[in-house]
Amino acid sequence: MSALEKPLTVDLHCHLERDEDIPLLAELTAPDLDVLAITNHTNKRAIILEQSRRIEQLASLRPDLLLLYGLEWNVLGNHVNVIFPARTVEESYISGFLDGFEPCDEFEQLSAALEYLADFPAGKPMLILNHPAHYDPVKFPLLADALAKPGIPLSIGVDGFHGHQNWVQKYEDPFDYPGSAPNGLCDLFYQRGIMVPLLAGSDFHPNKQDEKPDYAPGTYQRILLSGAAKDPVQILAALRQGRTAVDQNLTIDRIAVECERQFDDYVNININYTGFRMVQKLELIVGTGTAVEVKGLKEDLQPGSQTVEFSLDIPGITYVRVRGKSSGPCCVEGDKNRIAAFISSAVFCSDK
Repeated sequence: MSALEKPLTVDLHCHLERDEDIPLLAELTAPDLDVLAITNHTNKRAIILEQSRRIEQLASLRPDLLLLYGLEWNVLGNHVNVIFPARTVEESYISGFLDGFEPCDEFEQLSAALEYLADFPAGKPMLILNHPAHYDPVKFPLLADALAKPGIPLSIGVDGFHGHQNWVQKYEDPFDYPGSAPNGLCDLFYQRGIMVPLLAGSDFHPNKQDEKPDYAPGTYQRILLSGAAKDPVQILAALRQGRTAVDQNLTIDRIAVECERQFDDYVNININYTGFRMVQKLELIVGTGTAVEVKGLKEDLQPGSQTVEFSLDIPGITYVRVRGKSSGPCCVEGDKNRIAAFISSAVFCSDK
């Protein structure tokens, strides 16, 4: 990420199941959110076949918002989001996908589904391993391992924070979330040299707000994405390169991390940061070929812009990622105090 570049703000998990919810979603989505993916459940076929039409209606109400077509797909008992580089998708293509691969219960079926998706005319979609906190503890590692093997035709992203932040309590401390915790899901990929962006979404359901009020897209949790214009193909290209950080409770405005190897296992690390509040617990997650460890940093990050530079000497170091948190007022007016946090995707160490 460039230290001076203003990133796009992105939400890649949101539902829209009814026509009457379109004005509500348009109104509640944050005015400064740049990109929103609509990702309805693939087991609700009738809703999926109306999704392109509803996205177009939402676009007419929010022309400032880049909308992407997505799916929340049932794979081996888990949910995987599929994000397409397009606002709408032809009904015949989606029908073919649903007929052949919903649900996807076998690994052989998964391989065929990935090939089908890779042939999408506008470009390859991205898969997101969605809310891993809820996954089957036996099947999910097998799914993740299958998607981390060489030759997979699609890029993979990982949920760094959980959606439904207003009512999910299981991982109230975001540093414990299994998608991005040390030795968590993302490190399974990073230790194999595979770049996966850490991502996040509101998982907002407009039709459930009477029973379970939640934070609307962009109001509490978002992805910060650098290196892309508001264009679907460019968005996915930047995601594949891992140009992301995930932000909760409006902690940061932008962050740029660089890791340069000076010699052997000695690296220089540079963090450029612009934030909205003080970050009192700043940590590095350092990966080698065989292990992951956490290094606490003494520096507090102050509101505004600053640069932190330091060096590390760790045998076998291959990548770093940065996380920080503090507590304080919720960014949503009138709500209780909440943890504020951010986590960056990995930066692999480059040679000098």
